[in-house]
Amino acid sequence: MLIIELEDRGQDFTEWKCDENGIVVECSPFQGWLWEGVRVIGATDLSRGDVVDFVDKQGRLRTLNYRVARVTQPPVGRL
Repeated sequence: MLIIELEDRGQDFTEWKCDENGIVVECSPFQGWLWEGVRVIGATDLSRGDVVDFVDKQGRLRTLNYRVARVTQPPVGRL
């Protein structure tokens, strides 16, 4: 799971959790109904300050208006 934290400019969502294919599987704190299911292009290559390109649910290539604040990938399994 990849966690993409977005700059906070007062929007209703600031975090996307993506699966191994870059698909948003969780959006918080709000608007999951809108963003869950979109595919982030190059999700594993994103870093602070990057713009986020994604494919929406209708198959259109789009660019998010908010830049990346941080990208993390929590460890898998037990530590």
